Amino acid sequence: MTDEEKEQQRTLGHQAAYRSMLLERARNLDEDDPLKAAGHLIAGRQDAIAALRGLCERLGIPNDWPDDLYLADIIEKHVERYWQGGVEEEREACAKLCDQTAERLQATTDHCMQWAATAFKHQAEIIRARSKD
Repeated sequence: MTDEEKEQQRTLGHQAAYRSMLLERARNLDEDDPLKAAGHLIAGRQDAIAALRGLCERLGIPNDWPDDLYLADIIEKHVERYWQGGVEEEREACAKLCDQTAERLQATTDHCMQWAATAFKHQAEIIRARSKD
């Protein structure tokens, strides 16, 4: 683990501790105290940010947005953009594999294999059509 990664882990640990303290303090406030709701909202947002950062790290998506960025922007501009790109790449890889399999099967003289080749070609078309939706 690099020094930068260690520092990031330490910062995340501190933030988790602060969230925990904030929630504990909020629980001790009266139900009608507006700070109680605010404390829960702040802690919930911080938990969401931490979860999104963890998801991005596991998926290999850059998570270098500022902590105060609007949550919808994080999801739409950072996470979804990379997620969609990965899905499209996977679909195209599947379609290409179907095309290659169909080409190999069509090269045979066996009628049954040629029927299978037609099925694989059709599957490639279906996969590509889904990516256009």
